[in-house]
Amino acid sequence: MYKKIIVPVAGGQFEKGEMALKKAISLLDDDGEICLMTVVERMPSYLSIEVPHEIMVGAMDDGRAKLASLRDSHGLTASTELRVGPPAHEILSVAEEQQADLI
Repeated sequence: MYKKIIVPVAGGQFEKGEMALKKAISLLDDDGEICLMTVVERMPSYLSIEVPHEIMVGAMDDGRAKLASLRDSHGLTASTELRVGPPAHEILSVAEEQQADLI
């Protein structure tokens, strides 16, 4: 049905991402591709002064690890993408860049 599906997964809701991934797999063409993605929101500047940089790095590392785990648990060759910024904007950017048929 679809050649390219983007599956965005919220940082704290990987269980829901699991359900979304299963649905995406069922909608995918035989030669289709899935891109799992997550977005880490930037901290407001007034907080970034007081919050250690390691927290942001940790969130990014955690996101990458969880996406890889989700992909590997289904034996997929799906690509993974981690972005930093406003989630809606970043999801739409990835969909446009990869010419996705479905989000």
